[in-house]
Amino acid sequence: MLNDIDWYNNDTILTRQMIELLNVNFKYIFITPPTSGKLLKQLIQYFKGLIYYRFFGLASTYSYKDMVLKYAFPNVKYIFGYNEIYTYEKSLSSFFNANNSHVIPLGCSDHFINTYENTHKGTTNKICFVCSKINQCPYYTNVYNQFLKNVGTKYEYVLLGKNNETLTDDNKFNNLSDDAYFNKMSECKLMYYHSTEPRHLHYHPIEALIIGLPVLFHKESLLNSFLMNSPGKCHDLVEVRAKIDRILNNDVEFINEIQNEQQKHIYKFKISYNMNAFDNVIYTAPFKLSMLDCLNKQIVAPIENCTVSDAEKQFIELASNNKGNDVVFCSHMGLGDVLLNVGIINLLLNFYETVHYFCKREYVNNISTMFANKPSVHLIPVDKFENQNILSNMAIFNFNTTDCILVGIMKKLHPLLKSVIRNAHFNEYKQQFGTNENEKTLYQHIGLIHSDAGVKWDVCFKYYDVHVPEESLVYYQKIQQYTIMFMHEVASTASTVDFSKIVNKYMNLPNYVIICANRNVYSDEHPLHDVAQPFVNLPFMFYYDTLRNATDIHVIDSCFSCIPLILRSMNAISPKTFMIYARDKPYDASMVDGQVIL
Repeated sequence: MLNDIDWYNNDTILTRQMIELLNVNFKYIFITPPTSGKLLKQLIQYFKGLIYYRFFGLASTYSYKDMVLKYAFPNVKYIFGYNEIYTYEKSLSSFFNANNSHVIPLGCSDHFINTYENTHKGTTNKICFVCSKINQCPYYTNVYNQFLKNVGTKYEYVLLGKNNETLTDDNKFNNLSDDAYFNKMSECKLMYYHSTEPRHLHYHPIEALIIGLPVLFHKESLLNSFLMNSPGKCHDLVEVRAKIDRILNNDVEFINEIQNEQQKHIYKFKISYNMNAFDNVIYTAPFKLSMLDCLNKQIVAPIENCTVSDAEKQFIELASNNKGNDVVFCSHMGLGDVLLNVGIINLLLNFYETVHYFCKREYVNNISTMFANKPSVHLIPVDKFENQNILSNMAIFNFNTTDCILVGIMKKLHPLLKSVIRNAHFNEYKQQFGTNENEKTLYQHIGLIHSDAGVKWDVCFKYYDVHVPEESLVYYQKIQQYTIMFMHEVASTASTVDFSKIVNKYMNLPNYVIICANRNVYSDEHPLHDVAQPFVNLPFMFYYDTLRNATDIHVIDSCFSCIPLILRSMNAISPKTFMIYARDKPYDASMVDGQVIL
């Protein structure tokens, strides 16, 4: 029945049975801006799941806001294909924001990449130019005419595209099959990509660089965000024609330079790469927070509570102006370990455009929240500590061009897999400000992680900065009138500590409330039962402000110990009592003076 619905007709009327089938079988509906009218209004009103608009970018200064404003309901969200689109829309108004918008990069199918990667022949000394609907759309009529004026009258070319039946051009190949289309493209010597649009990117230059054609493009194009270091980038038409001449005259060294630079970026268009971003949004969890907020911070500023020397600040500022492309960072994967790795990751963002961070799949949503203000942190979910799964995800990277930092137990992942750091600025930073000595820390492996990365343990504090979701403050405000005792008694290994004596001590203290992350310590009849119940088993970062404002903290040595440990170490909090209890030890949980027990 659903297959018989005309989803492309905005006047389509959905029956009750159709709507019931949608709600039974689907959690999400994806649409593009042309979907509107009666059809969309019915979906918004009756569909119980989420509706996602998919945005691919508009020309010139046009905005999506006016298109979708009248359909702005809580169950409608927005997915942008590129950071640049979202950043632009956000600059115009607050309509698109982190609560309703996500960035999921566009990619190519595995079939296309596996079939056509590096199949360039270059047997025809012609330019490949792609343009469709030339006589149907004024925009593309102008694109075609400008191409003829600036390039096509001087050089031989092949025109590929669809729906060009009425066009008179002896060079056109219209409505080819996929195989014929890509083969014809691969025969050409190069591709010229016409666009100067900063927020829209066609698929054909991506397909061309995967095939291996040297792609010449304008610096204003969105393609520049991927290929900013490519010799194929052109600043004006004079440079375009000069570079066309070099390629058509078989300047092999120049051709190889372009192809080699393009080769570095193919992985960014693979499903295995882009599905991670998709999973961060479309995930079976009680909350959905995108890790992509597209702020494009150039320098991650150290927090005020910890001191960074003027020399280090100056070094960081200079290094951040000449970043390397990518680095893979693979460390211990406990949820608390992530917090203790945050400083290293933020430091690396000053030296690399992107940090690929390996993490447990079960923690993706919590970790995405921590890095929601850092779009340059790309999460690589893996299944627990299964080495083969980690190695399989490692295989998507080309370590001839991508740096790799393995620390802690990950150094023993595979005998042939080693850390490799070519970034001269980061290597210089380690020499001037880092260390290879294992500094003594509360959790021994954290000191080892930092020394393996070549940095000092205080990086954990100097560069500590996490995104705290709005829900964290909302939950704290529910209990801010109380004196808070926060506790957590179950570790990720299912180990527990008996906190019964502590609970009894606090249970009847005036104006105290006991917030336990893993259970409600109050009986059903207790007047504080309903106050404490909403705090049981929340997403990890939703406790942040509650922990930050707790007067007394009693936690097992698991993830919940890390937030107060870091904040207390930075003098950002001053709880009256802060106790960490070692798991699997016969503590009676008696009250003992001191900040930490281990």
